[in-house]
Parts: sequence; structure tokens; C-alpha cells
Amino acid sequence: MLLKPNSGIGELIFGQSESDVRQILGFPDIIDESWDNKEELVYQYYRHKLSLYFYLEEGGKLGYIKCTNPNLRFKDYKLIQQNVSTVKNVITGSSTYNWEEEHYEFYQTYFSAKHWITLVVKYNEVIELEAGIPYLNKNRHDWNQTKMLMIDQNVLQ
Repeated sequence: MLLKPNSGIGELIFGQSESDVRQILGFPDIIDESWDNKEELVYQYYRHKLSLYFYLEEGGKLGYIKCTNPNLRFKDYKLIQQNVSTVKNVITGSSTYNWEEEHYEFYQTYFSAKHWITLVVKYNEVIELEAGIPYLNKNRHDWNQTKMLMIDQNVLQ
């Protein structure tokens, strides 16, 4: 399972439809049509340790992924259950890149606006990685960059 910043994870590419995702992963274990958020549909895959968020106001496109799979990698480096400093350096290629930090009672988050990635950290280890489609501006996502990847992978028909 390979992280592709600003694009997705593995064969999952931002902008794909529910049908595209089901062709890749099969049917999800849970489909959450949350009563408190009518803007998203969430697929959960237990075996893959993935939650996939489809943006209903964007035509049902895959727009956000949460992953706790210990096999998630970027380049040759594992990301889950690894030291947060190491993971941040691996993703950005720099120890001086400024991640936005938030501290909660029992965990911390580190957000990279450039890569649209959030690291959820407990005991100084990354326990979850969240990745999303970047924004072109305040109100619009950048679907164009992922569309080219989908064409390259023959996902679009």
C-alpha cells in the first residue's frame, strides 16, 4: 500500500467513484450514510484498515482517506507505527518543514497543507494517516491533477 501525496493511496485515486473503488477493493464492510453529515458517504474496509470518504456535493467523488494499515508506505518507508519525526521527514524530505500541530488530551495531529496530509500521533508514533484532495482555492478542490493519474491507470472509461 503506497501513499501518493495529493493523489491517493495505492490504486485509490482522489476523484474516483464508488463504483471505481468497489472494482478495486470489493464491497465495503460498512457504508456509513451518517445522519450528522449529509455531505459525505463513508466506506470502511476492515481488512485494509481504510475509511474512504466520498464527497456527495462533488458528485460522489473520493476525496479523503483515513488509513491505519501498518503496511502503508511512502517510497521505501513504513508510515504507521513509526516515529513521527521520521515520518514527517520522509514525507516532506526535510526536517525543517513546518507542520501545523494540534495537541489534544491523549493524542496529537500534524498537518501538511502542501501535501494535504494529517498524521495522528500517540506516544510519539503515527497511528493513523489521513490524506485528502488538495484545494485550488478556498471553495474548490483540485480534481484535475488526479484526473491525469486516473487516465494513466485506465480507470476512466
